[in-house]
Amino acid sequence: MISQKSKVKSQKFTKSAGFGIIEIIVAMGIMIIIAATGASTVLHSFSANRLGDEETNATLFAQEGIEAARSIKNQGWANLSTGTHGLDSSGGTWTFSGTSNTSGKYTRQVVISEVQRDAGGAIVESGGTFDPDTVKATSTATWEFSPTRNNSVSLVTYLTNFEKPIGLGDWQNPQTLGSVDLGPGNIATDVAVLNKIVYLTAEAAAVSKPDFWIVDATDGENPFIISSIDTSPGLNAVDVSGNYAYVANQGKDNQLQIIDITDINNPILLSEVDFEKAEEGISVFYLDNKVYVGSMNANDGREFHIVDVTDPANPSFLGSLEIGENVNGIYVRDATAYLAKPKGPEVQIVDVSDPANPSIIGSFDATGGSEDGKGVYLVGDRLYLVRLNGGNHDDHHELFIVDVGDPISPQVLGSKDFGNDINDLKVKDNLVFLVTSNPTEEFLVWDILDPANIVEVGSLNFPQTGTGIYYEDNIVYVSVRSNDALRIIVPSP
Repeated sequence: MISQKSKVKSQKFTKSAGFGIIEIIVAMGIMIIIAATGASTVLHSFSANRLGDEETNATLFAQEGIEAARSIKNQGWANLSTGTHGLDSSGGTWTFSGTSNTSGKYTRQVVISEVQRDAGGAIVESGGTFDPDTVKATSTATWEFSPTRNNSVSLVTYLTNFEKPIGLGDWQNPQTLGSVDLGPGNIATDVAVLNKIVYLTAEAAAVSKPDFWIVDATDGENPFIISSIDTSPGLNAVDVSGNYAYVANQGKDNQLQIIDITDINNPILLSEVDFEKAEEGISVFYLDNKVYVGSMNANDGREFHIVDVTDPANPSFLGSLEIGENVNGIYVRDATAYLAKPKGPEVQIVDVSDPANPSIIGSFDATGGSEDGKGVYLVGDRLYLVRLNGGNHDDHHELFIVDVGDPISPQVLGSKDFGNDINDLKVKDNLVFLVTSNPTEEFLVWDILDPANIVEVGSLNFPQTGTGIYYEDNIVYVSVRSNDALRIIVPSP
């Protein structure tokens, strides 16, 4: 007969054994969950890494499609037929072939589509006017990441028919439509235009006098000054976008200044950016919420600077690069900056895809060793460089046209000797507009349709050297080193 005490002990043992089994089961369950979670984490990490690698490969494949479309355009504008295309390079040059092509697991299609522009010339999705000389090229690479998931990468660019001639006869006899006098001792240094409102920078007669001017040129025959402000000590360059003007200041502090021009009757100096150990700002270029500033050579500083102006009231410095020379001119497209600088080489080509760490990827050294690069302008794959007049030798050409389709290895297409400083330029279709120090031809128009045979179209004489130039709606605006600081130039009627 089992005693009551033994029963109690037996019950305790049974309960204890039961709890032990439950604890073991729970522990095993936890271990399984932990193991499954760890395996899932490892698999997810592996999947993310593989996705990153495959996206990189797809991006390179798509980028090749963009470059191929650009190459096809350069062979002849008529080759860019609208539609969906594959690509073939078996003949040594790129051609469209079929509707797609593959490389390994990746399939690529290049779509060429028409472009519409609104009344102001901006590209719009619909409701605009068809532009026969611009197309949109979209290169898309797709691949199967898993049996249930397809991925794709798309890149877009716009291609322009820069070979189409415009009316040369109109510009054979350019004439001054109107002008503006800034007063004694004020030297205009640069000009920008937005919807016929002109923004002028100047070196004022005194530090306390205005150096930024806004001119209403809606009536080009009767332009008039709307307003002005003093930023001190003077300004060298300007670029305008939206409600803001970005100016390069002549001081060794606050080399970039941002002016709010929302109310053109009352411009306000909104913010400033100081580049440590830099000299005065001399060039400026705005693109996609970033401002690129060039400054004078600094012995222990840098000369090329990048600023985020997403919030113009609170700009933030992103990065800079030592060039070792003045950065006299800047042009930026996509993730590449082209810098005009003094002799040898006159152009530095900079990768700005990582603004915190811009890096030189190429350069162009024009023939002749005593001329300073002054300005650059980019159309398609053609980079236009202007220089100051150099020594008395056969190679002192002041205009160069360079193919930068491969920015690592630029190739000269043509050049021209003018025998005078070329201070700035703008390009429209097959014409280049130049401002010079020539005492009888301060304004020049040349035909660049054939870079190997650059031909003069027209010229204009006015009292002083041109310093800056801007083109809008077949009207050219020139800043001038004289009291008559703004010239508005049009083709002959």
